[in-house]
Amino acid sequence: MGPSATIQDDLEVYRVSWLRKAVVLASAIFLGAIAIFFFAMAVPLAAGGDWLLVAFLITCGVIVGALVVYLVVVYVAFARLRIELGPDAVHLWLPAWHGTVPRPPVIESRVAYTAIDAIEERSEIYRTLGMPVVVRAFGLVANDGARYVIGNQDEVVASSAIPCDQIAHSLARRANLNLTTRGTVEAGNPFVSFIKGRAPDWSSMPVSERAAGSARYWAGIVWRTAFLLAALTVMLRVLFSN
Repeated sequence: MGPSATIQDDLEVYRVSWLRKAVVLASAIFLGAIAIFFFAMAVPLAAGGDWLLVAFLITCGVIVGALVVYLVVVYVAFARLRIELGPDAVHLWLPAWHGTVPRPPVIESRVAYTAIDAIEERSEIYRTLGMPVVVRAFGLVANDGARYVIGNQDEVVASSAIPCDQIAHSLARRANLNLTTRGTVEAGNPFVSFIKGRAPDWSSMPVSERAAGSARYWAGIVWRTAFLLAALTVMLRVLFSN
């Protein structure tokens, strides 16, 4: 599900791969069917007066429905996300990145390399139930002060919709600039960031190296634990299916 990149002569074009978009859309359709199933099951039970089970099914339907909305938002943003690095300027079709989630509207902009003041990167620590996820965010700052967030990628699994690191370095080279690193910041809960519609300001003070290192360590533990649980689930299913 890697990103799609086209490099021809002095033109670089980056977009989200069709496979990643297809997986997001298929997941939304699948979860939508599950949400409908929960609501459909609740109707006859409501007629029978089994209100406790009805409440449970409706709650499950609402939660799954919220995930469907989230996936649809991501799909719409991914469908238009595109970055073109031309000979003299960068042409951007960027969603509004709110934390780790892209969402509409997608804004189209064109910035000449001579009008770029800085290319920046920083690490952001998001926490859900206390468990950290660390992502690297990349941004472009124009001479007029406008900031364009290119995107972000997970530091542990190096996963991203587009190759943000590659794009940032290519932009820095074309604009004859160095990539500026702005440290690591605490970003809070990713869902709260999505609802509020903003990530931490880029002027936020970075955390200490010790705090950043601890977050990266536990983020690695989270990913390894998730992988081991998935592998154990598959293994147990194979063993007990015979």
